[in-house]
Amino acid sequence: MQSTEIPHAEEAQSAVSKHAPRIRNHPGGCAVPLACRLERIDPERRMARYYALSIELTLFGDVACARRYGPIGRPGGRILLGLHETRADAEAELGRLLARKLGRGYVLRES
Repeated sequence: MQSTEIPHAEEAQSAVSKHAPRIRNHPGGCAVPLACRLERIDPERRMARYYALSIELTLFGDVACARRYGPIGRPGGRILLGLHETRADAEAELGRLLARKLGRGYVLRES
């Protein structure tokens, strides 16, 4: 996918490669980027939200792109899992989601 199709795609790709820790190897032999965290804080709108993205292995050997989001400093939040057959598909979805959130004003934070 070209960067002209998705705003902030290059920024998202560099964020994935820089900030996502690589600590565990996938059975296919490549390191799996595990997580990145984004925050959006707007005091005028009384908004403080987090959005965490991660790529995780399931018990059945599939790869999942997990999204966790909710208000900062309050209990609650939601978790959504997107199951993928390959790590490349999951990484592509993570990149798309990251680009979308960066375009909406979220800022990448150290986890």
